[in-house]
Amino acid sequence: MLLSRRIRNIPSLDARMEDHNVYHSQFRVGVEIRRGVARDWAHWPETLRRGHDSARSSAILALTDGLGVRSQGRERLLRAGECLLDLRKNCWGVREEGYAISLVVEWEPGTFGRRIEDSFESLRISQRGMEVLRTSAQTIARSQSSLLEVRRAVLAIFTILRAHGVPLHAPSADAFVEKVSEQELVLGHIIDRALSHRGDRVGMVDLEDLSGWPERSLRRYLRQHLRKYHFNAIAWRELHRRWRLSTGLALMGARGATTEAVAQVLGYSSPTAFCRAFASAGLPSPGSIRRLL
Repeated sequence: MLLSRRIRNIPSLDARMEDHNVYHSQFRVGVEIRRGVARDWAHWPETLRRGHDSARSSAILALTDGLGVRSQGRERLLRAGECLLDLRKNCWGVREEGYAISLVVEWEPGTFGRRIEDSFESLRISQRGMEVLRTSAQTIARSQSSLLEVRRAVLAIFTILRAHGVPLHAPSADAFVEKVSEQELVLGHIIDRALSHRGDRVGMVDLEDLSGWPERSLRRYLRQHLRKYHFNAIAWRELHRRWRLSTGLALMGARGATTEAVAQVLGYSSPTAFCRAFASAGLPSPGSIRRLL
């Protein structure tokens, strides 16, 4: 399994965005923590939602109240303990404001679970189950946790969700163990670093410097890495562009956010360049996001 941590702390906007992921070629378990941002993917154009088709199924669990989920023209507000099932290709979006924690599990139909049949179905997790899930989520989000502790947390999450009706299987513990090469560890670290920093424009030249690999090898390794772990892109330029747009969309929903401040945080050369990037992606103007939420 590959561990990924991306933390964006923006004191000037009183905002914080954390993404802690456990990647496996056949599943992902993620803990998403948001403070001081509002995010609504109703404005996210279809052309930007997925970099490639995915047959994966997904479960999103609200660990705090007030998590709004949209999918295929439907929406639902989840209370803590509610779990929503959907297909990843449906590109559900999440609305958060204030402080919110969610647990996301997605899997390839097969070894770890079957395909979701009833899209947008919700399930309720028991109080005891929530205690286990919260503890497991804390373990994944804690930087000091060992790989063994994280692996046990993932097993506990699968066990609890399966017991409450999520269509997950019960493979042997060995199935959760997947060899990660040194090359993949390096790429994971580089991607996390690039998608955590603010005010940086990270291009292939920067990635070459960080990795020490020639450009042709780096491009090939990146393409293989992004496909293996089902990232929302098939090349670095696309991944970085999506990250800047999605982060900009979230930050423009923060109270007191200005186009100038967010453009600077994301490393755009000017507010005009930031607005132009939104327009070319088919998004509303940055200044209108807060009003549209």
